[in-house]
Amino acid sequence: MSYNTEHSNCFRGVSLYRYVYGSFNNYKRFVGEDSNKSNNGLDDWKTWIIWKYMARTKLANAKAMGLGLHSQAEVEQLTLSDLKYISSVLGSNKYITGDQPCEHDCGIFGQLFQALWASPGSVYEKAINGTCTTVTTDSS
Repeated sequence: MSYNTEHSNCFRGVSLYRYVYGSFNNYKRFVGEDSNKSNNGLDDWKTWIIWKYMARTKLANAKAMGLGLHSQAEVEQLTLSDLKYISSVLGSNKYITGDQPCEHDCGIFGQLFQALWASPGSVYEKAINGTCTTVTTDSS
C-alpha cells in the first residue's frame, strides 16, 4: 500500500480550511495571537493582509491541483476520506509498515499534525479525535 503525501487531499484540504474556509480568529489562534499583536509582533491588520494573501494563493494552488474546483462540503469529504484511509492503513500498527518508522510516516505525521494543531475546531480535528483514533493512539 502506498500513500502519496505530495498529492493528497489531506494536505490541501487542511490548507483550504485554515486560509479559505476557516475564520480569521482561527488563523490568529494558529499564529499564536493572544491580543492585538501576534507572536511575531504584527498588528491585526497586517496579519489579516497576510491571511488574505495566503487564502488567495492556497485557493489558486488547490484549483490547479483540482481540489479547489470542488465545493467546501466536497473538499471536506475528500479530505476526510484520506484521513479514514490513513487510519485504516495504520490499523493496529504503530507505524505504516509495522513497528519501524519509514519516510512515509514522517510525511503523514506532518499532515496529521497540521489537521490537529493548525485547524482548531475543524471537521478534520473532530474526525481525528473521533472516528480516526488510530492515527493519534500510542500503541506502546
